[in-house]
Parts: sequence; structure tokens; C-alpha cells
Amino acid sequence: MIEWITQHGTDLWSIFTGVVAVASIVAKLTPTETDNKIIGAILTAIDKIALNNPPTKVVK
Repeated sequence: MIEWITQHGTDLWSIFTGVVAVASIVAKLTPTETDNKIIGAILTAIDKIALNNPPTKVVK
């Protein structure tokens, strides 16, 4: 299992970031703030994992 993950890690990361991008767009198009907060938390977690410098600013 670990071997499969290491071999396909780039593909998995691409799928994950694509899903987050689409979810971000949907969250911005909907009038509620709940989904925006959830996407904001996910983006914050991704920034911590990716060690981005400076972190992504969540637009409200």
C-alpha cells in the first residue's frame, strides 16, 4: 500500500488539489458562509502541509 501511494503520490495530490479548487469555486458562488469557512480551514491545512511562505489569504 505504501509503495502504491509513493508511486502515485503526484496523481493523488493533483486530484486532491483539483477537488479543493472546484469546492472553492462552488463555495464562493453560494450565498452561505458555512461552506466558505470549511474551505478556509482546508486551505489553511494545505498551507501548513505545503509549507507555503507566505500562507494563502482566504477572501471573505
